[in-house]
Amino acid sequence: MNINMSLLNRGLVEVSYKEFYRNIFPVGSFEERGVYERGKYNGIIIELTNDKKADGKLKVLRHTLTDDFDKLDEVVGRDNFCLMSPISYAGKSRKSTYARFLYAIAIDLDGIVSEDNLAVLFKQIESNSFLLENSVYWGLPAPSYFVSSGTGIHLYYVLEKPIPLFRNVVEQLEILKRRLTWQAWTQGASELHDNVQYESLFQGFRMVGTVTKAGNITKAFRYEDAKKYTIEELNRCVPEEYRVKRIVYQSDLTLAEAKNKYPDWYEKRIVRKQPKGSWICNRALYDWWIKKIYSGAEQGHRYWCILALAKSHEKEFKG
Repeated sequence: MNINMSLLNRGLVEVSYKEFYRNIFPVGSFEERGVYERGKYNGIIIELTNDKKADGKLKVLRHTLTDDFDKLDEVVGRDNFCLMSPISYAGKSRKSTYARFLYAIAIDLDGIVSEDNLAVLFKQIESNSFLLENSVYWGLPAPSYFVSSGTGIHLYYVLEKPIPLFRNVVEQLEILKRRLTWQAWTQGASELHDNVQYESLFQGFRMVGTVTKAGNITKAFRYEDAKKYTIEELNRCVPEEYRVKRIVYQSDLTLAEAKNKYPDWYEKRIVRKQPKGSWICNRALYDWWIKKIYSGAEQGHRYWCILALAKSHEKEFKG
């Protein structure tokens, strides 16, 4: 099946690589080239070249994408394998510890081999409810963009406001993304529904405008008006236990105001310089997950059952 033609036949509009990335990263998202701006970071592009190093391995280039998008034009002009995640980073490393803001949630969907598979996907998307057909069939929020990567489709949910990637926030977003991935893969759109591939929140995706494995060009298609999402809107598309509970974007309080408003926090974190606390669960929640496992944990739920039990048990050991 020609995925590009199939997407066009469903009324989607193809957009250029520059329009696609500018919608994800609006003007002002990154630093200006050569200008340090406090609180602003940059994108990172990974380019795998055909040149070999002395050890025989292919040479890998890391490019910093600043607000002018010059590097974007540069790498698209070459026929190399390129990856980028919808995330800004501090410095030139793509390690998760250097990730600063998430601009979109992207899901890799493979196993789309026929028009029937695609029809199921659009049925999920076009529904007004995430739970369909007597609580058996799960829908999907409408992606802002479809990206045809050659052998599969990437679904991009562009965020209305970039989310700071604090550790506790990442844990919640991973749970949400994992559930959305499960809903995309297991309801009939993919022929690989028994082998769901879960990607990290930090996963890099083949760049729009660059070549696919087959030598074609990765293309992006806008769905309707390329809606941008709040986390609250995405939350409504998954069951409650997979929803993001709380995100703090940035405090407007000065340190003096925080000392007055949160004296316990100030004493622990500023005076005593104690590290941030970890996520913990109480005994009641631990017992609840035990019962859920005995009653029959379904595919896609088992991992989080074990995670919750491990975190709860960790608290018991810490006392």
